[in-house]
Amino acid sequence: DIAAAARAYRVYYKKIDQPGGKDYLMDHSSIIYLMGPDGAFLKHFTYTTDAKQLAAGLAAAISGSS
Repeated sequence: DIAAAARAYRVYYKKIDQPGGKDYLMDHSSIIYLMGPDGAFLKHFTYTTDAKQLAAGLAAAISGSS
């Protein structure tokens, strides 16, 4: 299910094993997806989106002018 969701949203992820075999890191996309009440994709925000841009994007989506 995780792989299917990652493909659907074009998300990158990769488990990176650490020496010793017990611990690992997870490399992944850093995107916030904004979904509508019906579950449909509305827009996305990258990791470089600052709080002001995020607030404006959310306000636009709520008002219907996204």
